[in-house]
Amino acid sequence: MNSSSLNDFSDIINLPRPASKHPKMPLEKRAKQFAPFAALGELEESESIQRK
Repeated sequence: MNSSSLNDFSDIINLPRPASKHPKMPLEKRAKQFAPFAALGELEESESIQRK
């Protein structure tokens, strides 16, 4: 970021982060939620190896 873009946010840059109204999701459920994306990465990797 350059200094002019920091000036654009000077009024909010030091405000505290808003608290979420939702309960935090357990780490185990978060891992399950993103597991399909990890599988896609492995698929792309295996396809690139097969092309070589």
